[in-house]
Amino acid sequence: MVVLVGQPAAKPSNLVHDTNISIKLTHKTYFSKMAEVNTRKDWIDIMKGIGILCVVAGHIVGGATTKVIYIFHMPLFFFLGGYLFRERKKLKEYFIDKFIHLIVPYFAFLLLIYVPVQLHDISQNHFDIKTLLRFISPILVGGRTLGASVSVFWFVTCFFIVQQVFNFIVTKYKSGTTFVITLIMLILSYFNSIFIPKLWLPWNANVVLAALPIFYIGFLYKKYDFQENRILIVSVSILAILSAIYTGKISYNMKVAEYGIPIITLLCSVCMILFIKNLSLLIARFPKLSIAFKELGKASMIIMYLHQPVQLIITYNICSNELLRFLLSTFISYIIYLFILKFSPLRALLLGSKEDFKKLFPHFKYSTTN
Repeated sequence: MVVLVGQPAAKPSNLVHDTNISIKLTHKTYFSKMAEVNTRKDWIDIMKGIGILCVVAGHIVGGATTKVIYIFHMPLFFFLGGYLFRERKKLKEYFIDKFIHLIVPYFAFLLLIYVPVQLHDISQNHFDIKTLLRFISPILVGGRTLGASVSVFWFVTCFFIVQQVFNFIVTKYKSGTTFVITLIMLILSYFNSIFIPKLWLPWNANVVLAALPIFYIGFLYKKYDFQENRILIVSVSILAILSAIYTGKISYNMKVAEYGIPIITLLCSVCMILFIKNLSLLIARFPKLSIAFKELGKASMIIMYLHQPVQLIITYNICSNELLRFLLSTFISYIIYLFILKFSPLRALLLGSKEDFKKLFPHFKYSTTN
């Protein structure tokens, strides 16, 4: 260290002390920021966990609970899909990736759940061409034709179409045009719901008209990093809950194209979703509490596929207690998810893992050019 003549030398101990403080502060700031980043990532899985619990409860519990759940539970997943969306210029490649991730498990679970049940029913009855068509058509058409143990499968094909259509729109058009197209789709969804409610398309493609605007809202929410007014969100959410319970008009039964009161129900649903997002951020700050929700969030697709057949088996063979069916169907579905994780072929076919799919089908063409 250079010491100027006529000036006292600086105390080395002070410099070391100051440096130590600086290093400690830097480390503290770094880990604080890392914790904040992890919290922001965790809330997504926690939100999925809350969402899938609501899906399970919606198929088991009745009354006011179901009315509240139907304000937001399916829109929540479309919102998150938009939030997590990343534009892909190569449309064919994007199509293949999402087909493996969503449609391969869709058909795999149909074969595992729907086909055995239907074959058993056919074996108990007279077999003819009409019986064969009734057996095959739900597999190909999907959507509203799927009931009982596979009733929720409509979401997968609808979500897949939403992803493809939205990626095409944002790739080909500017933001202003995207907004106009989305608005037109929203208007058409209300026309379908109010004037021609019996009109529906294979794979519930008509529901894309209502689902894509919610997907778009999630996309915009992340893109512009909106800072919501929490007091307003809580207030609107409370009003939405009370209205859903006492009037039954604030409800999204998306499978059958029932979207509640135009615009009003959409706004209420978005407020409820943002309320759950803030609740998820709060839960993320408590590691022991958040771990269960995060795990359920990661397993949400498997729980979606399996909870219905599991809870129906419990209902017909064990008991009809709602709480027990809710707990057991969620727990058993999660255990099966953990089992699937252990084997590459199962991850490929039932989770839609692209890496494992490549191992299982190494000669399949994955990369394409537009």
